[in-house]
Amino acid sequence: MRQLPSPKNQETLLICIDLLAAMDAWVERGTAPDQLVATQSAADGTTAIARRPVREFPKFPRYNGTGDPNKAESFTCSAT
Repeated sequence: MRQLPSPKNQETLLICIDLLAAMDAWVERGTAPDQLVATQSAADGTTAIARRPVREFPKFPRYNGTGDPNKAESFTCSAT
């Protein structure tokens, strides 16, 4: 069993994570997910406004201090 904490959801935002594709890869190919990406969308559900990496607990995304804070690439996941 793996615990993948998701980013905090605010009332006006939608957070989407493609769990079905990750589960399919795990079951069909034996490839367990080590990182997923959460996409935060505006209330209309079509405009992506931020992306964050989602990692297995106890790792948590930390902003690198450089790059666009709305892109998953600008974060490093660590347990500290």
